[in-house]
Amino acid sequence: MSFEENSTEIKVKMFGEFSIEINGNTLTNFKGRTKRVWMLIQYLIIRRRESIGLNEILEDIWEGHDCGDPENALKNLIYRARVLLHGLSRQEHRQFIVFMNGTYLWNNQYSCTVDAEQFAAVCREAARTENPAEVRIEAYKNALELYTGEFLPKSCYSRWVVQRNTAYADLCKQCVQSVCALLNERKRYDEVISVCEKALHYFPYEESVHKVLLAAYVDAGQRSRAFEHYNWATNVFYREFGVDLSETFLPYYRRLISGSSKVEPSLSAIKKELKETSGMNGAFFCDYDIFKSIYQSQVRILSRTGQSVFLALFTISNEEGDAPKAEISRTAMEKLKSVMVDNLRKGDTVAGYSSTQFLVMLPFTTFENAQSVTDRIYKKFRFEYRKDNVEITVKLSPME
Repeated sequence: MSFEENSTEIKVKMFGEFSIEINGNTLTNFKGRTKRVWMLIQYLIIRRRESIGLNEILEDIWEGHDCGDPENALKNLIYRARVLLHGLSRQEHRQFIVFMNGTYLWNNQYSCTVDAEQFAAVCREAARTENPAEVRIEAYKNALELYTGEFLPKSCYSRWVVQRNTAYADLCKQCVQSVCALLNERKRYDEVISVCEKALHYFPYEESVHKVLLAAYVDAGQRSRAFEHYNWATNVFYREFGVDLSETFLPYYRRLISGSSKVEPSLSAIKKELKETSGMNGAFFCDYDIFKSIYQSQVRILSRTGQSVFLALFTISNEEGDAPKAEISRTAMEKLKSVMVDNLRKGDTVAGYSSTQFLVMLPFTTFENAQSVTDRIYKKFRFEYRKDNVEITVKLSPME
């Protein structure tokens, strides 16, 4: 190997937006006609240590798409890739893609580091249980720093990318769980929170990470943030998937409402913690468990004061009376929620009961007024949801 070859340094980023750097010169943000050229470069780099035949390259790059003469089309791609890489390295005599044993390969004479490969290697080192805990924690943190998003997201439709993207994402989630377990054993809850919050940026619907984060908030004494995250997570899962996580998160919710071990001498500080965010208008939206607690409290008040409270159940369905398709249901329920929160009173409470139903609590009102309120919500929804793919029914009953 010549000194020039040995001094050539190639750095490749495959997490998040793809980029390739050769001796300090970087190319990124590929699009248009160069897209398949970039895909070929990505493919040859990620498989540079494997023995891949010409037919396998053709199949993986085109995946059944008609390209006329595949071998000539591949030759054209190789030529364009070489021109692009020569321009990046600024030395035309360097061959980064070579033809050997009847197939095309990435030239391994040049030093090449890939963030995805570094990530996997650091994860393996962190998982070695014979290493001291602090060494493993530091390795896990280093690995998570390397994971900056999906693997080759602009080529995500390719089969060979999908498989690797899933594997790297699963590995990242395992790292999160492992490092959080080590940190929890040492009561380093602030670090657990930091790890989980970053992980949720990439995996917002990973239920296990939400659980670890909720527990860390509670253990760190950050009860306000725990309540906020609990409500946010349950609402997001319900809104996006029609899934009620209240039961799943119940152990963490019970820890929240069971109280705190800290002693707060200042009543004003407690009031500040309890105070709702300023500027909140309309009805109070909460999950079903909180709704039940409010309902039971109202029942107790009702038995003493005799004030009337009404419960309304809003249900959406299709023309046959069945649940609409998932996407239709999500859109309609999100609009109905928005109409309710914006048009009901501050003292009214709203909660999701199922993926197609909302419960509304209307305190201190008469049957006639409650009926007028539900009619207004129905008309407002029909005005704002200008589609005829859902029916909406309302049932009204006094609290007993």
